[in-house]
Amino acid sequence: MGFVLAALGLLVMIAGNVAEFWAFTDDAYGRGTLRDYSWMAFGLGMIILYGGTVLFAVAALAARMLSRLAALPLLIWFPMGFVLSGLLQLVGVPEGLAFSGINGLCGLGWVLLGYALLSNNKAVERGAAAA
Repeated sequence: MGFVLAALGLLVMIAGNVAEFWAFTDDAYGRGTLRDYSWMAFGLGMIILYGGTVLFAVAALAARMLSRLAALPLLIWFPMGFVLSGLLQLVGVPEGLAFSGINGLCGLGWVLLGYALLSNNKAVERGAAAA
Protein backbone atom coordinates (compact mmCIF):
# COMPACT_ATOMS: atom_id res chain seq x y z
CA MET A 1 0.00 0.00 0.00
CA GLY A 2 2.81 2.39 0.84
CA PHE A 3 4.55 1.83 -2.47
CA VAL A 4 1.32 2.45 -4.37
CA LEU A 5 0.78 5.71 -2.47
CA ALA A 6 4.38 6.78 -3.09
CA ALA A 7 4.03 6.05 -6.81
CA LEU A 8 0.70 7.89 -6.96
CA GLY A 9 2.20 10.88 -5.19
CA LEU A 10 5.10 10.93 -7.64
CA LEU A 11 2.69 10.86 -10.59
CA VAL A 12 0.64 13.73 -9.14
CA MET A 13 3.84 15.72 -8.59
CA ILE A 14 4.94 15.13 -12.18
CA ALA A 15 1.51 16.09 -13.52
CA GLY A 16 1.52 19.28 -11.45
CA ASN A 17 5.00 20.21 -12.67
CA VAL A 18 4.18 19.55 -16.32
CA ALA A 19 0.98 21.56 -16.08
CA GLU A 20 2.57 24.42 -14.14
CA PHE A 21 5.70 24.92 -16.17
CA TRP A 22 4.80 23.62 -19.62
CA ALA A 23 1.05 23.98 -20.11
CA PHE A 24 0.22 27.14 -18.17
CA THR A 25 3.45 29.12 -18.30
CA ASP A 26 1.73 32.29 -19.49
CA ASP A 27 -0.69 32.43 -16.55
CA ALA A 28 0.17 34.55 -13.52
CA TYR A 29 0.24 33.18 -9.99
CA GLY A 30 -2.31 34.26 -7.40
CA ARG A 31 -5.25 34.89 -9.69
CA GLY A 32 -7.08 31.59 -9.46
CA THR A 33 -5.64 30.37 -12.74
CA LEU A 34 -4.87 26.80 -13.70
CA ARG A 35 -1.22 27.45 -12.92
CA ASP A 36 -2.18 27.96 -9.26
CA TYR A 37 -4.03 24.66 -9.21
CA SER A 38 -1.09 22.94 -10.88
CA TRP A 39 1.17 24.25 -8.12
CA MET A 40 -1.26 22.93 -5.51
CA ALA A 41 -1.30 19.53 -7.27
CA PHE A 42 2.49 19.40 -6.96
CA GLY A 43 2.27 20.11 -3.22
CA LEU A 44 -0.47 17.53 -2.73
CA GLY A 45 1.60 14.98 -4.63
CA MET A 46 4.57 15.69 -2.37
CA ILE A 47 2.48 15.05 0.73
CA ILE A 48 1.09 11.81 -0.75
CA LEU A 49 4.62 10.74 -1.73
CA TYR A 50 5.88 11.33 1.80
CA GLY A 51 2.97 9.45 3.37
CA GLY A 52 3.50 6.49 1.03
CA THR A 53 7.24 6.49 1.65
CA VAL A 54 6.75 6.42 5.41
CA LEU A 55 4.21 3.58 5.16
CA PHE A 56 6.57 1.70 2.87
CA ALA A 57 9.52 2.18 5.23
CA VAL A 58 7.47 1.05 8.23
CA ALA A 59 6.31 -2.05 6.32
CA ALA A 60 9.91 -2.79 5.27
CA LEU A 61 11.00 -2.50 8.91
CA ALA A 62 8.17 -4.75 10.08
CA ALA A 63 9.09 -7.37 7.47
CA ARG A 64 12.76 -7.05 8.54
CA MET A 65 13.79 -6.18 4.98
CA LEU A 66 15.78 -3.19 6.22
CA SER A 67 17.75 -2.34 9.28
CA ARG A 68 16.64 0.67 11.30
CA LEU A 69 19.58 2.68 10.05
CA ALA A 70 18.78 1.89 6.41
CA ALA A 71 15.11 2.84 6.84
CA LEU A 72 15.92 6.09 8.62
CA PRO A 73 16.44 8.15 5.43
CA LEU A 74 13.01 7.12 4.17
CA LEU A 75 11.37 8.11 7.43
CA ILE A 76 12.95 11.52 7.98
CA TRP A 77 13.72 12.94 4.53
CA PHE A 78 10.61 15.12 4.20
CA PRO A 79 10.59 16.93 7.56
CA MET A 80 14.37 17.18 7.57
CA GLY A 81 14.20 18.64 4.09
CA PHE A 82 12.27 21.62 5.32
CA VAL A 83 14.40 22.06 8.43
CA LEU A 84 17.72 21.79 6.63
CA SER A 85 16.49 23.89 3.72
CA GLY A 86 15.60 26.68 6.11
CA LEU A 87 18.90 26.43 7.97
CA LEU A 88 20.95 26.37 4.78
CA GLN A 89 19.10 29.41 3.46
CA LEU A 90 20.19 31.31 6.56
CA VAL A 91 23.81 30.81 5.54
CA GLY A 92 23.15 31.74 1.91
CA VAL A 93 22.56 28.41 0.13
CA PRO A 94 19.77 28.71 -2.49
CA GLU A 95 16.51 26.99 -1.54
CA GLY A 96 16.40 24.65 -4.51
CA LEU A 97 19.94 23.44 -3.94
CA ALA A 98 19.33 22.83 -0.24
CA PHE A 99 16.12 20.86 -0.79
CA SER A 100 17.66 18.89 -3.67
CA GLY A 101 20.48 17.81 -1.39
CA ILE A 102 18.12 16.43 1.22
CA ASN A 103 16.14 14.63 -1.48
CA GLY A 104 19.35 12.72 -2.13
CA LEU A 105 18.90 11.31 1.37
CA CYS A 106 15.54 9.90 0.34
CA GLY A 107 17.15 8.46 -2.77
CA LEU A 108 19.74 6.77 -0.61
CA GLY A 109 16.93 5.14 1.39
CA TRP A 110 15.31 3.83 -1.78
CA VAL A 111 18.67 2.51 -3.03
CA LEU A 112 19.28 0.70 0.28
CA LEU A 113 15.80 -0.81 0.13
CA GLY A 114 16.34 -1.95 -3.46
CA TYR A 115 19.70 -3.48 -2.54
CA ALA A 116 18.12 -5.30 0.41
CA LEU A 117 15.36 -6.69 -1.79
CA LEU A 118 17.80 -7.71 -4.53
CA SER A 119 20.24 -9.42 -2.17
CA ASN A 120 17.36 -11.19 -0.39
CA ASN A 121 16.01 -12.39 -3.73
CA LYS A 122 19.43 -13.77 -4.76
CA ALA A 123 19.75 -15.56 -1.42
CA VAL A 124 16.36 -17.20 -2.02
CA GLU A 125 17.45 -18.22 -5.53
CA ARG A 126 20.71 -19.74 -4.20
CA GLY A 127 18.76 -21.66 -1.57
CA ALA A 128 16.34 -23.00 -4.19
CA ALA A 129 19.20 -24.02 -6.48
CA ALA A 130 20.93 -25.90 -3.66
CA ALA A 131 17.80 -27.87 -2.81
